Amino acid sequence: MTRKSRLTMFLLVSALFCSLPLVKAEQLTEREKAERAYKSDDLATLAKSNDIEVRARVAENLNTPEAVLLSLAGSMKLSTYAENDDRDIFFALLKNPSLPPSVFSVLAKKTPLDWDFTDHPRAPLTFILQRLIRDDLYQKGDPDYEEFQALLAMRGKASDGQILDFMSRAKNFSLVKIAARNAATPPASLRALYLRSKADKSVGESIKQYLAENPSLPAEIMEALSHEKENDIRAHLAENSNCPKAVLERLAKDQERYVAEKAIKTYYYKNGGVLLRP
Repeated sequence: MTRKSRLTMFLLVSALFCSLPLVKAEQLTEREKAERAYKSDDLATLAKSNDIEVRARVAENLNTPEAVLLSLAGSMKLSTYAENDDRDIFFALLKNPSLPPSVFSVLAKKTPLDWDFTDHPRAPLTFILQRLIRDDLYQKGDPDYEEFQALLAMRGKASDGQILDFMSRAKNFSLVKIAARNAATPPASLRALYLRSKADKSVGESIKQYLAENPSLPAEIMEALSHEKENDIRAHLAENSNCPKAVLERLAKDQERYVAEKAIKTYYYKNGGVLLRP
């Protein structure tokens, strides 16, 4: 990519996300402020807005304090069929890569049963297992029935890390997927999954995408994934709240615009409003 094309990309990203130097802070709309804010006090104030879109953008912001996220989650009015409820806030919370465990406890109490929040990398294993049981996917006689029963037998007898390690080695790819993205999966299990992704081409790309979402992924694997040819792998990595600074700086210059945009946005939040230059 030439310097001119990088500059063009940067200006486009700046227009979409970060205010250009000529735009004064007071000229930004509340929604734009909520998207760009990185100071706790500003986010707490914006979370009280009457505009649901403003509150949703605060919910999605990875710098929003835990107390504010809990307040947003607790104030939601949700139902399965209503179209005028706070579902925008619910889905915005699930986009927040830094969502703390306490918020999931609120979501478990407030959301309808058919609304799934367990795909989030920080979702506690307790809620994930409850979801698997409730979905009742594995019937006696099914190929994965015995494996699933062995998993359930581990509850209360093994640590979350041991259960997730078991899932990482499972035959059922739905269980592997959970282990690959979950922040509580042991580093050794994640390294083993990365090796599996390189050896098994049938599921390798999918495993790498889920690993890229994992905030606990070892730094050396994040570095390796940043060089993957598959755009979506790099895009997931660019949104990872624990992606190393050097990796984000490189991804911010990615030839795929949407990958670069995600990296610039993550870097901005993680580094106190610093906007990467091409």
